[in-house]
This record gives sequence, C-alpha cells and structure tokens, in this order.
Amino acid sequence: MKKVLLDASSAILLFKADLLARLTQVYNVTQTHSVLHELTRKNYSGAETFRQYATEKKIRIIDVQNVPFPLQKAGQALPSLGQGELDTIKCFWTDKQDFIIIDDGRAARYCRKNNIAFINALLFPRLLYLNRSISPAGCTAAMNKVVHAGRYSNEIIAWAQNCKRESLLFAIPD
Repeated sequence: MKKVLLDASSAILLFKADLLARLTQVYNVTQTHSVLHELTRKNYSGAETFRQYATEKKIRIIDVQNVPFPLQKAGQALPSLGQGELDTIKCFWTDKQDFIIIDDGRAARYCRKNNIAFINALLFPRLLYLNRSISPAGCTAAMNKVVHAGRYSNEIIAWAQNCKRESLLFAIPD
C-alpha cells in the first residue's frame, strides 16, 4: 500500500466530498501533528472525524516540529508557507512517503519546483477510476463533489478530468 501525506486543505475537501474513509482504505495516510492540530480546532468542519481517525490510527500522526527544513542551499530562506504545509514537506523528505496530497497553491508550486510528487484532492477520484475502483460515472460524481467543496480554476479542473494514466502512475493505488 502506498504511503501518502495529507495536508489540511486537502483533508477538508476529501472530508466534505465523503472521500476521506476511502482514502484511508487505499493508502497508508500520514499527517503531521501541526496539520492535525489545524483540523481539530473547535467548531471546525470534520474536527471530530479527524480526531477519531488519529485515535483509531486510520491516519498516522507524526511530529516533525524539531526536524530542520531540508534546504537546497545553506542560508536559503524557508518558503512562505503555513506551518502545516512546511511540516508536510519536511515529513515527505524525512519519513519516506510516496507522495503528498496538497491543495495550497503556493505549496503545490514549491512541490513542482522541487520535484516532490504530489496531487490535489480533485485527482483522488481520478486515481480510483484509473485503478478500476470506481466507474466513470462514479469518478465524475466524486470529482464534482470535490469541485463543489473547493476552489479550483477551470484549467485545473480540465487537467484533472483529462490527465493521462502515465502522469499519475506514482499515485495510483496498488
């Protein structure tokens, strides 16, 4: 089973689209402590579910607070990301994950620039379709739920709907 890191923004989208349980069935899911803290704030949508998943170890929680950020060059400034995104990227390098699910635009650009394997939440239904876990109609319905919950540009939606299997081989569930 592939190992995936789940950032807060993507976790919320997958929760709202009723895909979080499915995610934990097809991947070994990890979140950082800072992401869990962000997701379990009082009155936060899904807070109790995220707490429960952590308690039941459906989502593994790792603390990378004291791990230095992997810099490309000595003295290079940290990217301007939130703590959850920074910790998620640190965890990718230190915990040998297969890829990240992240929907923050700045974090996605950082991942792309630094060759970090990632997808956004919108691509998860596509991955289920590509490994024949859901039908084309099921994929479309699930993608529509994620689109409704999120804020995706038309360009990102079109790419997600039409991307080729070869582009996603690193993330297709076993």
